[in-house]
Amino acid sequence: TGLSETMEPEPLRRYLNRYYQTLFQPVKEAQGFVSDVVGDAMMAIWVSVSQQQRSGEHDMRRNACNAAINILRTVDATLPTRIGLHCGPLSLGHVGAGDHYEYRAVGDTVNTASRIEGLNKQLGTSVLASAAVAEKLDDIMKREVGSFLLKGKQNPITLYELLPPKSGAPEGDLERNDHFATALQHFQKQKWSAAQEAFEILLERFGEDGPSRYYRDLCQRCLRDSSGVSHDGIIVVR
Repeated sequence: TGLSETMEPEPLRRYLNRYYQTLFQPVKEAQGFVSDVVGDAMMAIWVSVSQQQRSGEHDMRRNACNAAINILRTVDATLPTRIGLHCGPLSLGHVGAGDHYEYRAVGDTVNTASRIEGLNKQLGTSVLASAAVAEKLDDIMKREVGSFLLKGKQNPITLYELLPPKSGAPEGDLERNDHFATALQHFQKQKWSAAQEAFEILLERFGEDGPSRYYRDLCQRCLRDSSGVSHDGIIVVR
C-alpha cells in the first residue's frame, strides 16, 4: 500500500511483475505451483492426489519450506515479504458463478495458511509454519514460537519460525534458540516475571529479535491482565 501510493500504475505493474518472478521461481524449482495471485499476494501449493503420491508428503513439506526460505534470500528488501505454511486437505477447482469462474484452492487449510501468514506481522517474523508442516523435518532449522488460537478458529495451532539451514547457521543463532525455548517454557507455565526477564536477557544478549520482543511485551501485559492467554499458555489472537 505504501509503495503503490508513491508510484504510477504502469511502473508499479512492472515492479510487481519482477517481484512475482522472484516469488514464482523458487516455488517452481521446489516442484510446487502457483494457484492464485491477488494484489501483492501469492498462493502456492504442493498437491498429492493418489495414495502413491501421499507417501512423498514428507518431501513435499520439505520442498515448501525450502521454497519459502529461498524466496526470502532473493526478495527485494523494498517489499518485506511474509509467508505462512500449513498442510492438510483442500479442494482444487473452479470457483464462481455465471460467466465468471476462477481456478483456485479452497478449504480450511488455505484459510489457516493465510491466518498464519498474518501472524508474522505481530511476531516480527518472516516465515511461520504449522507443526503439521514443520514436524519431523530435522534438516530444516526452526524454533517453536508458541501455540496460538488464530482469529476465527476453534482449535489452537503450534507454530514454528523457519530459519536458514543448520549447515549455514551461526553458532549464536543456535544458542539463541536454546535460550528462547527456555523462556517460552516459563511463559507457558504462566511464570510472567521469569519469562519477561528471560526475554529481556535474550534481547540484550542477541540483539533485536521479533518473537522475543513480542513475548516480552506480552508478559508485561499479562502481569496486569492474562485473560488473553489460556492456562496452558495458548495465546488468543484478537
